[in-house]
Amino acid sequence: MIVLDEFQFIARQEPEIGSLLNRFARDHGDDPNLLLCLSGSDVSFFEHSVVGYGAATYGRRTGSLRLQPFPWREIGAFAQGLAQEGRLRDTATYMSCLRAIAGGVTRLNQIAQRIGRSRSEEARPFLQALEEMGLVERRRPVTEAAGKKVSYAIADPFLRFWFRFVAPRESRLQTRADADRYLEEAVLPELDKFVSEDAFERVCQDWLLRSLDEAAEAGRWWGSIRRHEEGKRSRAYEADAVAVDSAGRVLALGSCKWPAPGSRRHEHGAAELDKLETIRAELGAPNAHLYFFDRLAFSPRLRKLEAERGDVHLVPVTQLD
Repeated sequence: MIVLDEFQFIARQEPEIGSLLNRFARDHGDDPNLLLCLSGSDVSFFEHSVVGYGAATYGRRTGSLRLQPFPWREIGAFAQGLAQEGRLRDTATYMSCLRAIAGGVTRLNQIAQRIGRSRSEEARPFLQALEEMGLVERRRPVTEAAGKKVSYAIADPFLRFWFRFVAPRESRLQTRADADRYLEEAVLPELDKFVSEDAFERVCQDWLLRSLDEAAEAGRWWGSIRRHEEGKRSRAYEADAVAVDSAGRVLALGSCKWPAPGSRRHEHGAAELDKLETIRAELGAPNAHLYFFDRLAFSPRLRKLEAERGDVHLVPVTQLD
């Protein structure tokens, strides 16, 4: 059997493919052990350019099948592991959990409040079910194998995008004009920030894991730190990319920025250096190296420090292959 999937893309790149297939069918069509299958998602293309009168392959087909969506009763045969009927009856609550997490509500007690539960434990079964389905994942600071610092995140980037941009305005995107206007006014201005918040951070974490020989795990770190100059008040800090060895020792801390071209904040600067040095001191890792990942540019001070110090590294996006 020979299968050419999404055949419309092949045909648009190679206009002569129809004539070649016609010749192939003429020379080998009598072979009972051979089956040539053309498939694709562009129905109109197949109707006019594959089986339609005037197409090079017209008259060659021995059969055709137009696939329709599965009825809901038949879908269960393909998703038996997700058919947890007793747990998934309250679909509205599961959707509320996903919307809350996508909107930045990531702690268990916060999610419980958002979905109308009086106790945190009442939300846990819903989140566990979503984890088992691969829709949600639990995250901890990479330096902690266990503990209470747990946050939840949407696991799939497509779902993250849908819940972040499409779901809140779904009822207002009924026409192409509405969708185009929403894309220009709301989505594109926020897209770089959306990419930076998760996708680019993961790219940088993977780069640290590949680049540092002793690295055993990479992820994020977050926590509260009280600085002496600020008195007794604590402030929340986050490191976008942190690499640790097999013993949990911190090897590197990173700051990841994906600014939009032309944005005012277009350079990695001193504030990010101060943040990473503060976290490094809090974690008791004076020898950890500091990495700055950026789509566009770095400040002159950071470039100077990279030349003067052995623990500061600037990594432009072009080096993340």
